[in-house]
Order: sequence, then structure tokens, then C-alpha cells
Amino acid sequence: MDIGLTAGDGFRAMSQLKAAAHLAEIPVIVVSGGDKKAFKSRALSVGAYAYLQKPIDPKEMMSVIARLIGDSDEEVTPGEPPDLRRLSAVNT
Repeated sequence: MDIGLTAGDGFRAMSQLKAAAHLAEIPVIVVSGGDKKAFKSRALSVGAYAYLQKPIDPKEMMSVIARLIGDSDEEVTPGEPPDLRRLSAVNT
């Protein structure tokens, strides 16, 4: 989720997601070009799984996704698509 939403406050949107029982377990990776120190702290406090600063390093993004889907030992190459079929097994 890009926290700097044009139509509103991404922090508020994420808080609402986390407050909804049927959506609360969905992991959110926050992306922002804002003040890293303040935004990262706030994003994690409202329940973000991770925070990435723009411009995003593709290898870092793939590493976060690999950890999220339980493949933290897997070498991830930017530009190489991850096995997204495993996403369906997250939190089940």
C-alpha cells in the first residue's frame, strides 16, 4: 500500500483494514516516499508487515515478499517472478 494516497490518508485506510475482523490478517507492505523515520514508525504501529522507502529496491521488495510467504532462505532475483501460488497458503 502506498501510504501517500491522493484520495485520502493511507494510515487511516490501513487502520480500518486492521479493524475489520475479516481483513485484519491480510499482511500489508507499506511503500512511501515520505519522512522515513516518522512514516516507518507510524506504519508499523498501525499493523504494517513491513515498510519500504521509495524508490524501492527490487531485491529488498522480493526479500520482504519471500519472508512473508515463508521462503526467506530462497534466493530471489529481481525481475524473476516469485511462485505466487504459495501466497494462497499464507495464514491458512
